[in-house]
Amino acid sequence: MLIYETIERQLIAWAEARDDIRVVLVVGSRARTEAHPADEYSDLDLVMYTTDPALYLTKAALPPLAHPALHIRCDTWPNGSREYMVLLPAGDGLAKFDLAFSDIDRLAQIVANGIEPPYDRGYRIWVDKDGLAAKLPPPDTAKPFKPLPTQAVFTDEVGEFFYYVLATAKQIRRGNLWVAQSLDWRCKDHLLAVLEWRTRLEKPQVDVWHDGRFMQEWLDAETWNTIPGTFGALETASMLRALRNMIGLFRQAAQTVAAKLDFEYPPVDAAVTAVIERM
Repeated sequence: MLIYETIERQLIAWAEARDDIRVVLVVGSRARTEAHPADEYSDLDLVMYTTDPALYLTKAALPPLAHPALHIRCDTWPNGSREYMVLLPAGDGLAKFDLAFSDIDRLAQIVANGIEPPYDRGYRIWVDKDGLAAKLPPPDTAKPFKPLPTQAVFTDEVGEFFYYVLATAKQIRRGNLWVAQSLDWRCKDHLLAVLEWRTRLEKPQVDVWHDGRFMQEWLDAETWNTIPGTFGALETASMLRALRNMIGLFRQAAQTVAAKLDFEYPPVDAAVTAVIERM
């Protein structure tokens, strides 16, 4: 959209005029040029590095963009940086951009210690008043987003999966299907983790994206074709069937990880599965 070109000009001019803003970087799909670059659904993800993060504790500090339809403050960006999610009218649609404010010392740490997410997927420099951003290492798409587990991390991952599996099964049996569906997504977070680990162990050359992005590309075809069976309709029998399918897929992937890393597979699987089968 042309609106993003307008936003770019406005934000660069605003940042250039502020002494505290030293660096502005674009991350996300609009910074990528090779693997999965921006498409028509891409928003704009920005990080502004400042010498005074306290200036951006309220929405009043946002750049004066014309008539935002929505702006929400959150603290989800790495290391507690303040982030704002903004929607702007754009023709018959809406332009979305996320704007994070981070301490300039944080960027200096990245320069010194090595590239990390989200910069490993690509970045573009809009503003670099002191030449610090120019010292960033180049993006490295082969860098793993999530490290392989230790035995302790693996045991916790399996344990939490089966904890939420049991909670999900109980809510299905109670007829609290909405609650069960929300718990089911907690289970799927753990399923995703073991699928990522297994893929990295079996196919180290494959680029495993975070949060399940482009999953159909990095999962093997057989596993990808089983994923739909782990989703059920909002109905008891369908949800129980999907839960059992998810347990089977998780067990298969987790046991493969355990075997390849010479880990002990936790006994909680058998205990929880037995309880569910008696329900």
